[in-house]
Amino acid sequence: MEDACIICGRKVPGLKVKNDYILSSIRWFKHNVTRNEKGFRLVVCKDDFAKYYKQRKSFERRRSTYVGLGVVFAAALFILSDFNYASLFYGLGIVVFLYLLSLVNYMPALEATSKDEARKPGNAGHGAGRKAE
Repeated sequence: MEDACIICGRKVPGLKVKNDYILSSIRWFKHNVTRNEKGFRLVVCKDDFAKYYKQRKSFERRRSTYVGLGVVFAAALFILSDFNYASLFYGLGIVVFLYLLSLVNYMPALEATSKDEARKPGNAGHGAGRKAE
């Protein structure tokens, strides 16, 4: 398996991307439906880490904002419908829809030995997680 940067697309080494359920779903879709799976190991190269970090933070903020708005809308729908329990089902649908909408700008997390090491923009490609030799 070759490494490929998720930001620039070059085949260079870097920090590995965590394989979560969203990436697994995308890989399954590309393998079974489009038959266009490339088979790269996804990484973030040191040149693009600052850009990745900015996009990841933006995704995390957007996701929490959308889910929060979904919960507010679901609660308002439940209250305005005179506490009709069927409205909870529709409210749950709103929360799920807004969560899926937040995935439009999805940016996966990185595999790291420590959350602090992976989140610092200056640590990309400099042996994050390893002691100085």
